[in-house]
Amino acid sequence: MTHTLHRRGSIEELQKDYVILAMAARGVNREGAAPALARALDIFASHNPVNFGNVAGNAFTGELAQIAAKTKDNTVSHAVFRSIDDVTEVLSELKREDLGLSIVVSGLFDQVSKACCNTGLKPHTVNISLGLFGKTEKLPEEP
Repeated sequence: MTHTLHRRGSIEELQKDYVILAMAARGVNREGAAPALARALDIFASHNPVNFGNVAGNAFTGELAQIAAKTKDNTVSHAVFRSIDDVTEVLSELKREDLGLSIVVSGLFDQVSKACCNTGLKPHTVNISLGLFGKTEKLPEEP
């Protein structure tokens, strides 16, 4: 899941932009995953997210209980945070609960790395966005 990887902004702006996704894998642990995905939403919601939700809705369109009740096995639960401290707390709680889900965290590499280290987690995979390069003059003008 790299679609949250390509976020743009200054370091100061990106220090306030962290995305966490929770999902199950088809053929591995997806069947019966809905309760764990709903619990991940509960955890996200308890740590000061700017937004959270899944395909059933988000914090701007519905209440947590309504969204969690509509969670299905193939749902991707997500949340956006402004503080790496909140992300660290979420990761710590997810580790304690051991929900059996894949967790993806997008944000500044050094900050996310430190959050994982502080919670005793070792990343399985790391993706890095290198930005724009090459014949950038062929790209449309910035708005």
